[in-house]
Amino acid sequence: MISFRRYPITCKEMNETPQTERLRYAAQFYEELTAALRHAPDYARVYQAYNRIFQQCLNQATVSAMVHLCGTFAKTDYLLKERQAPSHLARNINDTRVRLRKSHEMATSEL
Repeated sequence: MISFRRYPITCKEMNETPQTERLRYAAQFYEELTAALRHAPDYARVYQAYNRIFQQCLNQATVSAMVHLCGTFAKTDYLLKERQAPSHLARNINDTRVRLRKSHEMATSEL
C-alpha cells in the first residue's frame, strides 16, 4: 500500500518558492505513480493506487479554490476550465477519471 505524504505542505514550511514547491509535488506524485506500477501484473491494485493518486492530485490542485468542490467530477471540471484545457485533453482526462473510478467494477481482462 502506498502511504501518501501530508498535503499541502506550504512553501513557508519548506523555505522554498512556489515554483520549487510545484516541482517537489510533481516529483512526489511521479514517485507514487512509479511505486504503483510495482503491483503489476495485479492491475486492479495498480488502478486502485492510480485512483488514489489522481484524487490526491485533485485535492492538492483545488485546496486554494474559492468555492467548495465536492467529488472528482467537480474538481476535474473546475481545473480544466480554470486552465482553459483544450477539448481533446478535457475529454481524455474525464475518460481517465471515469475509468479509474469504475475500475473496481471491471474484469481484470478489461483493465
